[in-house]
Amino acid sequence: VQSWLCQQNVVLFTRLALCHSFLAKIPCIHLLDVMINETSLLLALFPIICNLFGSITQTPDRYLAARTLALWASVAKECSTANISLTEALHPDGKIMSDLLQFVWILWEDPVNGIRQQCESIFMDIIATYKVLDSSTSEKYLLSLLKCLLDMKKCTR
Repeated sequence: VQSWLCQQNVVLFTRLALCHSFLAKIPCIHLLDVMINETSLLLALFPIICNLFGSITQTPDRYLAARTLALWASVAKECSTANISLTEALHPDGKIMSDLLQFVWILWEDPVNGIRQQCESIFMDIIATYKVLDSSTSEKYLLSLLKCLLDMKKCTR
């Protein structure tokens, strides 16, 4: 599966649609049980989606990429309630959550309304996931997010 998703000769849209289909149709338990290079399918899909997003230039495909990333964030939130092993992978200081937040900050002002809506969805799922995984320090995390928002230019907020 991973080799097919990463092949350069397969159309970007096709690879993105396949990632979206996996997330939409495969239950959490299987996304966590199926392993690709010792990583669960859920976690293995994240860098693939990010790489595809970075390669896409056309607006309809960018919207689908944003939608797929938002679906990934939603599924990760759902899976985190069922599997405590995701705590380390989805920790707010970790690479995945940092990358997700980076997408939100970059795309927050995208001219396409649908992409901005997906950013909002991703942002809400990041907060909800963190509250599920570490409710004891969620206030500290929310304050650090607020500080990030306040440090941004006024027009970006």
